Amino acid sequence: MSRLARFLLLFSGLLAASAAAVAIALAGFDWDHVRPWLNNKVTQASGRQFEIRGKLALVWRYEGEAGFSMQRWMPWPRLTADDVHFGNPAWASSGPDMLQARRAVLTLNPLALVSHQLILSSLVLEAPQLVLERDAQGRANWQLENPPQWKIRVNRMSFGEGSIRYIDARREADISATVRQLDHDQDHFRVAWDLTGNYGGAPLTGSGKSGNLLTMRDGRHPYPLTAELRLGQADIKLQGSITQPFKPSALDLQLEVSGKNLSQMEPILRRELPAIGPFATEGHLVASFDEEARRWTYEKFSSRLGKSKVSGNLHLRMGADARPKVEARLEAETLDMTELARLFGEEEAPPPRKGGKPKARPVAQAKMLPAESVHAERLTAIDADIEFQGRKIVATKRLTLGNVSARVRGKDGLLALAPLKLNVAEGSINGELRLDGRQQPAKMDLKASLRELRVRQLFPGVRSADPGRLSGDIALSGRGDSVASLLASSDGKVSAVVSQGTISQMVLEQMGLNVSGMIATKLFGDRQVRLNCGVADLEVAGGIMTTRSLVADTEESSIYGEGRFDFGKEEIKLELQPETKGMRLISLSSPLEVSGSFTKPSIEVDKTTMAMKAGSALALGVLAPVAAAVLPLINIGSGEGESCASLIARTVKPHPAPAPMSAEAPLEQGSRIDSSGR
Repeated sequence: MSRLARFLLLFSGLLAASAAAVAIALAGFDWDHVRPWLNNKVTQASGRQFEIRGKLALVWRYEGEAGFSMQRWMPWPRLTADDVHFGNPAWASSGPDMLQARRAVLTLNPLALVSHQLILSSLVLEAPQLVLERDAQGRANWQLENPPQWKIRVNRMSFGEGSIRYIDARREADISATVRQLDHDQDHFRVAWDLTGNYGGAPLTGSGKSGNLLTMRDGRHPYPLTAELRLGQADIKLQGSITQPFKPSALDLQLEVSGKNLSQMEPILRRELPAIGPFATEGHLVASFDEEARRWTYEKFSSRLGKSKVSGNLHLRMGADARPKVEARLEAETLDMTELARLFGEEEAPPPRKGGKPKARPVAQAKMLPAESVHAERLTAIDADIEFQGRKIVATKRLTLGNVSARVRGKDGLLALAPLKLNVAEGSINGELRLDGRQQPAKMDLKASLRELRVRQLFPGVRSADPGRLSGDIALSGRGDSVASLLASSDGKVSAVVSQGTISQMVLEQMGLNVSGMIATKLFGDRQVRLNCGVADLEVAGGIMTTRSLVADTEESSIYGEGRFDFGKEEIKLELQPETKGMRLISLSSPLEVSGSFTKPSIEVDKTTMAMKAGSALALGVLAPVAAAVLPLINIGSGEGESCASLIARTVKPHPAPAPMSAEAPLEQGSRIDSSGR
């Protein structure tokens, strides 16, 4: 053996013997005399009141660490303190103590003290009581006024049974939990707990299991968790993991939530919600949070709200610098918009007053077209790729849509709803909408085709005649931030065809089209007249819609129309000229002229009769397909007369080839998220 080796061995032996001698000497020391000094040192270092009120004792023991090291040969101090109290900050409302324990036993690594590290190889607490509190200003009692200058680490911690109380003034939370340590690992769970209290003003009860409490602040490893909770009347089940629960950096949870109505989720979502129910959702929630972005994925979920059922995958990314992006693949078995509209503050219309008389209608406004902003900047504020399939959508109590297929794509201020396909009124609608929000006002392009729509289903109030069908095409583009401004600047074309119907004052009034009813009365009197076919071919330029062809063929006459609709001024100027078949309409050989505002037009026969004021918008009553009323003057049935094919061939003029839309599809076909939502 070399001299150096003999020297090191001798030195180690002497050092160990010296340490043992010191330990033997200290073993008989009364450590209660050190207690005031220790209390004062911890109080000064932490800025909180610290007090050991019971007995203080210290023993030395060998930890037996593996390897050839100084720590293996040295005894470690083991400190036992009874009745330990660690204080709350002055602002806390939960009492003087943040932590108290009947007994605390800790074993220190003595050599770590040299490098300003307080390393506890073990910490044992008996009957610990911990209070975690955050006030309305956001202050937390676990954040020390004087941050520790030493690095503190606990390698092992154990406790029998204790309690934890959590108070959060902002969330109206006051929750108490009894906590017990499991004897051995149960699927990575080390702690079981039962809780009771209030959250968001609602009673909260539940139980669950979680991992080692020491790993809660470890950002390297997820913290396992399983729980069954009841918040108010809502049931919540979750299983998975949370990384750093006090300041989450990641979530991976299988989630189930259900209840009698959605308002029971107000404490969690922290917003007022309507009492729609029952509700339930089940799916896999994955999230990550870092300095660059927050990412949420809700995958393979199935949700039910009232009569509505939706399933699919949803992914949301919100970055500090990048634009928010949402990707989704959604399927709806049923969507009841009459219920879901209440989520946006739209209430159902109140019932008629007692006695059966409806409330009087308000006086007609000066303008008919909606001038409220559609907030195009909000629609284009996020990037999106959303696909939707809906088997049944209840649009109103009387109108149901079927087999809805739509895709919304948006990127860098461009938004496209294309394609849009749906079945309605036993017919179909295909269309696309493109919005360019990069310029102000926003530019919109709309194309839509209506095929074989049954009018009686579009106007359920019509009962006096058999229903029929309506077809039409719309191609419009414009700029603006409201329906009124978009139409006032629009260019494009509108065409519509109806065949084999009936027209009368009574039918039109049932539709709510009083002005059109007046026109029908002037032409035919108060009786039904068979409408064999009607054709409208209209051109829109600079917000003015002019007639290229406007013809209606009835059993008694052919009626030709000519005029224009000015969407900017909301004015109409239209001339209807009947041509008699036989002798029935001799008295109406003079034209019928309609002019004035959309809300208050006047109707004159041969410019000699008294003007009659209308009670509703003529643009909706005569021909305004862009406002969802394409040729509403018909109630289709069987009839004879000119066929629509021949009438179209004779009256409709060819349009020039349309210019391509300026707002092309903002995305390529787009990347799809897989079943995991990524």
